[in-house]
Amino acid sequence: MADLPVIAADNMFKAIERITKAAAQWVVDNGGARSVNDMVIFLNQIPMESLIVDTLGFSGDLVALEATQVKLLTNFEVTAPITEGVVQSLIDVNNATFNQYIGNYATVLKQEMVKAVLAGVPRNQMVNAIAGTSGLEGAALKAARNQIKTIVDTSLKTFSRQVNAVMVEDMPADTKFVYIGVTDDETRDVCLAMIAAGPMTREEIDSQFPGAFIDGGGFNCRHRWAVQTNLSNKFTNPVKAQAEIKKQGINVNTVQTPQQIAGA
Repeated sequence: MADLPVIAADNMFKAIERITKAAAQWVVDNGGARSVNDMVIFLNQIPMESLIVDTLGFSGDLVALEATQVKLLTNFEVTAPITEGVVQSLIDVNNATFNQYIGNYATVLKQEMVKAVLAGVPRNQMVNAIAGTSGLEGAALKAARNQIKTIVDTSLKTFSRQVNAVMVEDMPADTKFVYIGVTDDETRDVCLAMIAAGPMTREEIDSQFPGAFIDGGGFNCRHRWAVQTNLSNKFTNPVKAQAEIKKQGINVNTVQTPQQIAGA
């Protein structure tokens, strides 16, 4: 199965890179021969979020991201009725997160443009400076741009877990789930413990690993709980997880889920 969240995260990162260059070019094209002081005033007056989303076309990337969430609905091993209203509500929650990111990014982008102007970056070097291709880009903008991959990947995988939780709500209490995903030296201790645990009921999961049915192992988690089927069994390897636990000397009795770490 294609890892749609990872693909979407990579695509969104590329979109942010593209829109950053486009915004910088727009400023250069529309800033004219203003003085430094006038350029700062000009930048301050730009509705940067609207420029990014509406004028420069980032709205299309957001639509594509919403479409990916719909595609995720076909990735479940077992499907059950789920209303369109519930699905749309979960999508809307994610969209609010993405929109908030764009607002924050627009603010940081404007700040970096002001810094470049005050630093005396020539107008013909502004695009390269803001895009980071000249080595002048600020750390804040780099961090903000890199953040989108984590936000998208985590949000879409959480969306999958949320939909899964709704679909299995009316399944028999003895339905077994397995924790599917990669097992390697980068897998979190708690995820190794959940893979190694093998098939479990929802009650057992909630008791032993509070909150993990929805949150998995936390940010950038590459795993999720799935109804045990011949298909899902292909994507979990308890024996390998147990070997990795032994190799790393992990005490599975002390591992904690994100909810436990937060003290919820």
